[in-house]
Amino acid sequence: YPTFGYSSGSGFNFTLPYYFNLAPNYDFTFTPKYISNRGFLLSGLFRYLTKKNNGFLSLSVIPYDREFNYFQETAASDYPNLPIYQRQLQNDSTTRAYFAFQNNTIFNTHWSSAINLNYVTDDYYFQSFGGNTQLTDTDQLYNGANIEYNSEHWHFLGLLQHYEILHPINEAPILD
Repeated sequence: YPTFGYSSGSGFNFTLPYYFNLAPNYDFTFTPKYISNRGFLLSGLFRYLTKKNNGFLSLSVIPYDREFNYFQETAASDYPNLPIYQRQLQNDSTTRAYFAFQNNTIFNTHWSSAINLNYVTDDYYFQSFGGNTQLTDTDQLYNGANIEYNSEHWHFLGLLQHYEILHPINEAPILD
């Protein structure tokens, strides 16, 4: 359903999702969102379900975030004791994005695998646009893959994990 909203940081917003039923086991949702203080946030979610696989691919992009640009311009005066974070923030693009991919595969009765990939263009994305269930904390973004074997007597799990550490300047601990 279309939604309207307001927040003090982003201003008024209007969302109008479009749903496409591509096949009985594939669908796509395109969700443009106008945010008065920021611009247009364009999001897409592709979901699939097959006999052996299920998962989704999600991408959200805001081509030029006006509010984030203002934050970059004022950070030096607002956070003068954090020059390392200021330099990183100044190098961040005002084109902001979030990407997520999850896939679960069942190869046979014993073997299965799972992939969970996530990426954000800057450390402030979730502060600006809301939560992500993949965040283990407010500053860590999980990425992982596993392969698993299960039988009556044996269990094997191979796991790769990586956490993208997010360091927002407005949440950074100030050290003397």
